[in-house]
Amino acid sequence: MSAYRYVVFPQYRQPTVDEARQLKELAPALANQFAWGTCRRDGRLAVAFDAGAFDHLRAIDLEFAALLRRWESRGCELVDHLAFVKDAEALRPVAAGQPAAHANDGRESAARARREQSLAAKHLAAKEVAGRSLLAVERTLERYRALERLGPTLLYLMMGAAAAATILAGLYVRGRLQASIEGGRQQAIERVIGEGAVDGGPSAGQGPAGPLRAAGRE
Repeated sequence: MSAYRYVVFPQYRQPTVDEARQLKELAPALANQFAWGTCRRDGRLAVAFDAGAFDHLRAIDLEFAALLRRWESRGCELVDHLAFVKDAEALRPVAAGQPAAHANDGRESAARARREQSLAAKHLAAKEVAGRSLLAVERTLERYRALERLGPTLLYLMMGAAAAATILAGLYVRGRLQASIEGGRQQAIERVIGEGAVDGGPSAGQGPAGPLRAAGRE
């Protein structure tokens, strides 16, 4: 169920001065819930009403019902859905019996509606760009705040990692030094043992059997 009712006038047609005044006088009964404008598709004049106020007044007010019938007899359409553009300047009431407005008026209304639609689209696009920019700034600030919160923790972690690396490097160097010392000591021991074996061994021509052979000769 539509929330609005629309009376759409034929192309290049306007209500009379008396009809416009009559509708204005009925405004309190309509709770001032109506507006003049145009049909976005073709620029025809239209008037939009709140559906509840329109239906109620049409049922109880003979003057309003007669006004609607008079408009319908001149080709106006009563519709529930319309691409409506509010434009008070679109209303240009004519004197009773005056010829229909020139076709240029309708084209002007259509051009005005297109301009308003273009401006509305540009305004919406600008709002979207501004919204995206603000969102990007907010995300950047949030990341900065997160880094600020993690700053001390990261500093301590880096200090701990540096200390651990220093300790590991010290242990590695110590191990290498100990291995080098142990290797040198082992080589020295082996050299001393080797030299002792050469100096204390039996000389040439002597041995355990030498004295025995000498005793035999005596």
